[in-house]
Amino acid sequence: MRHIAVKTLVVVALMALAAGCAGRGGPSDEDLIIGQVEAWKAGLVAHDIAQIMAPFSEKFAHYETGDKAGLQDFMEGAIDMGYLDDVEVFHEEAEITIEDGVATVYPIDLSSSAGSVTIEFTLTKEDGGWMMTGMDIEGL
Repeated sequence: MRHIAVKTLVVVALMALAAGCAGRGGPSDEDLIIGQVEAWKAGLVAHDIAQIMAPFSEKFAHYETGDKAGLQDFMEGAIDMGYLDDVEVFHEEAEITIEDGVATVYPIDLSSSAGSVTIEFTLTKEDGGWMMTGMDIEGL
């Protein structure tokens, strides 16, 4: 009987360990989304167009810039004209809302030598993770 009790205890301990590991299976969706915002922010500060564009999906669409290539042209022009000089990005107060594989992050405040805007990003969960698929900009 004691042998069965020890086996049961071992099985219960292993199940508890497995359940604990499953709960720590990696970063949360919120952490992954903020990671994309922070990668974008780091690219802006460094004026690194590849880093700025990395979080954007090939499916990105915007009513003014069009697709991802149009956004990249816009961002390159903004860097060349000095609009992103002294850029600062504040996302600490941003709220993340996730519904059916689509997330919004708002507000993200950006200020630079050109002025200030507030941004709302839309991210979609794709095979490669959370990618920026849209954005709205207030204050342009």
